[in-house]
Amino acid sequence: MPQGEFSIERRGFLEKFKFDQSGRFEYSLYAGLYLRESYGTIEKKNHKLLITSDTFLTKRNGSVKESVKGFDNLQKSYTIIKTLNYLDSTPICGLEYFVNNTTKVVSDSNGSVTIDQKLNNVNIVFFKNYQFYYQVKNSNSDYFEIRLAPINNSEFFFNKEKIIFRKKRLKFNNSTFKFKNN
Repeated sequence: MPQGEFSIERRGFLEKFKFDQSGRFEYSLYAGLYLRESYGTIEKKNHKLLITSDTFLTKRNGSVKESVKGFDNLQKSYTIIKTLNYLDSTPICGLEYFVNNTTKVVSDSNGSVTIDQKLNNVNIVFFKNYQFYYQVKNSNSDYFEIRLAPINNSEFFFNKEKIIFRKKRLKFNNSTFKFKNN
């Protein structure tokens, strides 16, 4: 597992990863007055690292109310997910996102999606700057009202993003980060 700081520095631009001995990382990107940050855990697989941000970071981007409404029809259960704007409670129409890690859904004109399976998690990503991740608390819930907050550009969320680590260098997003001696 790598330890220490790896960075790319260019004029007005600094991007870096810090790794500690307990399997945690910190990421930061500085471009002028622009700052993006993240931190979380590392999983090592051969020469690859999989980094995943702490999920509480995305909790700031929205909130969820779960409830049990009893939607079923001839032994088939349904789950309804409704997405709303946090500020004025208007439905968010045409929002594409993933449920249960693999199923892509799109909200209708009421901001709703109906699925014929139990919900385990919701992962909403748009503009690559915004992510909201939610893990279901009550497995019996079948109605979820998600209120999404405005974009917070300073936080970035990684979900098992791959980094290649070799000879004190990291390769991430077609860029090479060099080890920085302190």
